[in-house]
Amino acid sequence: MINNFSYLNDDDLSEFTEYFGTDLESMLVAGSCTRNRLERYIPESEYFTLRVVLTALVRDFEIPCIRQTLAIALTIYAMQIEQGRPVSADVKEIVNLELALLIKHLQDEEKITYNRDLAMVINRWNEYMTDPHEFTL
Repeated sequence: MINNFSYLNDDDLSEFTEYFGTDLESMLVAGSCTRNRLERYIPESEYFTLRVVLTALVRDFEIPCIRQTLAIALTIYAMQIEQGRPVSADVKEIVNLELALLIKHLQDEEKITYNRDLAMVINRWNEYMTDPHEFTL
């Protein structure tokens, strides 16, 4: 999958080669890494559009500026592209790849933090179905 990130410069490619697919893969989305890559690789006008969405989430809705908020902003921006916002195919690919990497990290982080997986969901559902009145969250 690392071949999909063909837009990366040598420094970023070196970082991806070192961390991608390892236990340290979260380093690729740590801090402002995703936002910095987007700023480098998509046109300035498109990056500013993403920044407006992110700023609105942080200032207007008072959501903390963290990775989850960036994921929401990037998802909104990606949906605009899917709904016909005129951007190049390269921009669309970069946005989708960065969003996929960020979401993968957030899913992995949630799974580790909350120990949630399909087996747990099925077990809880079966508990509920066995005795709905005695079921506790």
